[in-house]
Amino acid sequence: MNAKDEVTSLLARDGAVLVRSACHMVYRLSNGQTYVISATPSDYYAWHNALSNLRSLLGVKREVHKNPNRKRKQGRASTQPNCTFEDVEMRPGWQNQLRTVRAELT
Repeated sequence: MNAKDEVTSLLARDGAVLVRSACHMVYRLSNGQTYVISATPSDYYAWHNALSNLRSLLGVKREVHKNPNRKRKQGRASTQPNCTFEDVEMRPGWQNQLRTVRAELT
């Protein structure tokens, strides 16, 4: 089921009432909150974002992944290097430039 169909089914299941529709479709949800969707969304992910917003307004939990035993992604690797600047092998020309810069700084 695509996101647009899921939004319409959630609205129907909740008993939302369409208040008006011009450039935006304005719905009154059963819990009294107002839900607004663009009538002609220009963003590719607009319906996915609308579905996410509607789920949060209705308090609907997202479905559990179909394979609960799947491997989870590992966290990102640290961006900090594990070595010092002196440990890095450099081209011969850079070593001379580094020595002169260090000598100027001290």
